[in-house]
Amino acid sequence: MHNRMRMLTSSFLVKLLGLDWRWGERFFAHHLLDYDYGANMGGWQWSASIGAGTQPSFQVFNPMTQSKKFDAKGVYITRYIPELSSTSPITKLHDVSPTTNYPKPVVDYTVARAQWMEGLKTRSAAASKAPAVKAGAKRGRSPSK
Repeated sequence: MHNRMRMLTSSFLVKLLGLDWRWGERFFAHHLLDYDYGANMGGWQWSASIGAGTQPSFQVFNPMTQSKKFDAKGVYITRYIPELSSTSPITKLHDVSPTTNYPKPVVDYTVARAQWMEGLKTRSAAASKAPAVKAGAKRGRSPSK
């Protein structure tokens, strides 16, 4: 699976469907032929915007935009979804529903992204109210005075 598709998949599952990133990481661990623990774990944490050096929380990949930008001629899409190979003109491949017999989207990108962003505000507000952990505090114990 191409790295661009791995990033799109993780962004879609975590930020648009609201699934826990560990579900996707576990699925990839069991199904990727070139699975690498460090790369997979790091990639999923990056997409979920957790850990060190993460993707900005507000960045949510748009599958249609990514498709137009990185597969303008539809080579990748038609290789893995041969039902779309007869789509004409080829630019229609990047539409939400390229043909009448193509399944409807699982989620409306605009609505799902707005929900993610709203949740981000809520999570940010909650985090800013959380008590600070005193430097040198040991886990499970009150910090010494």
